Amino acid sequence: NGITTAYKWFDQRNGGKSPDEWGYLPADDPGLSFLAGLGTPPPDALMPHELGFNSQAKYPQPGVDGLGQPTAQTNPYAQDFNWTALSQEQQSQILNSKDFAMQNVPQSQQGMILSDPKFDFWGKAQRGELPWWQPLAFSAMSNPAIAPAVQGITMGLMTRNPLLGIAMAAMGYGAQQPGVVGDLTRFVGEGLMWSSQQVEQAAGVASQLSGGAMDKEIPLAVRLAGPLADIAYSAATIWQGVADNPQRDEILNNLPEAYAAGKGYYETQGAGKAGTPQWMSDLGKWVPGMPAPEGTVWVLGEGQPVPVKPGYTLDDARARILKGENADAVMGDYQREYGISGQSSDFLLSAVYDPLNALHEVGGKGREMWAEHAAGVAEAAGNLDRAK
Repeated sequence: NGITTAYKWFDQRNGGKSPDEWGYLPADDPGLSFLAGLGTPPPDALMPHELGFNSQAKYPQPGVDGLGQPTAQTNPYAQDFNWTALSQEQQSQILNSKDFAMQNVPQSQQGMILSDPKFDFWGKAQRGELPWWQPLAFSAMSNPAIAPAVQGITMGLMTRNPLLGIAMAAMGYGAQQPGVVGDLTRFVGEGLMWSSQQVEQAAGVASQLSGGAMDKEIPLAVRLAGPLADIAYSAATIWQGVADNPQRDEILNNLPEAYAAGKGYYETQGAGKAGTPQWMSDLGKWVPGMPAPEGTVWVLGEGQPVPVKPGYTLDDARARILKGENADAVMGDYQREYGISGQSSDFLLSAVYDPLNALHEVGGKGREMWAEHAAGVAEAAGNLDRAK
């Protein structure tokens, strides 16, 4: 059947490697046209979080009513879905559906649903249906009166630089002001975001070229050996990853698309994985359930971490952009898929690796934080200075 044929094709194209080592097919691979024609598996063969992609029969396509008026899109997973265009009854039907998956709702509409009283965000948390921190996080992110303060406090704590946290909070409040103050603050903020974005995209290209080798956690023994050993190990790992990557030439031939796909690099680092980034482990000291188990993410409105669906690596993003999809639309889709785990990862990694921060000591503070953790985990207090 089709699945067996697809398996054999991937096996042949990947040189007989085990499935967990398979790479993404090149954009010009002749097998892609066959794969695109495979139908959706029946509902009983899908995982719970995948049911939303087999929803055509359940959610009729919009059309016109008896009076000739257009009807609203009722499929909550469609790109043109608009929560506010639905009737109260239609909204309730969606929320009461046992297979409703917030992760699959377009990102632009998730906030509308979470803020709707019918969703009962705070009530769900009080009843234990959702983690207690979710409505707090949503309120902090969506309320302009407190969002800058929360971001500033978070930034100050994670970088151990109170001045940076105060500056970020001030910029957040300044951007809300009218007139010259607001215009100037937004102008400066856009410059900061641009510089940080370039670092993320460059790292994303390196990750693609190395086949993800640069994303692997550096062994504790190497980190304790000092910064030179850290750099040497990282360089050797990346170099070997590039040398072994069968997609290397395809990436080099499509660098603009690879660079555009790199916009989602920090988001993809938010998924739970072996060798969890330290900021995620630190977050787990205060937030139960953090970090998410390997291969999963937290999405506001979901009671448990949900798996990241296949097809959401940077290689997949590059392939979609090569096929003509708008890069910003692809990145918006990735932000939806990776949920608040991806948003948190993007926010914190953008701050730590912003090149402008390196002009002062933020980079050093961040490295010191990682080194202290490494020494603590190893119970090697005597090696703390050396680790720093």
